[in-house]
Amino acid sequence: MWNKWCKQNALILNPIKTEEIIFENIHFTPVPITINSKPIKQSSSFKYLGVYVDSALSWSTHVDYICNKVQQRIYFLRRPVRVIWDFSSWMFSTGALTAAALAMGLQ
Repeated sequence: MWNKWCKQNALILNPIKTEEIIFENIHFTPVPITINSKPIKQSSSFKYLGVYVDSALSWSTHVDYICNKVQQRIYFLRRPVRVIWDFSSWMFSTGALTAAALAMGLQ
């Protein structure tokens, strides 16, 4: 079915980059999908346009990703910058960098 549709629309699917995710809250045995006899990897979450989506449609994966990104930016600002900048400049930079990470995916 997929191969026929892709050929009719002049599309080529890459089975290595393609992933399958099932948005269901009931348990069932999914039928394996193949492209050119190569199996498609099943996944519980994926990143789409900077936002992590999981099979339960919860925000936990995305929130964990954003928290990790904010922690990295705060750690970066902890050491050498405080010695060079005054406190108000350091607080402004910290707020700007963390706000950018927190706003990711909200537009």
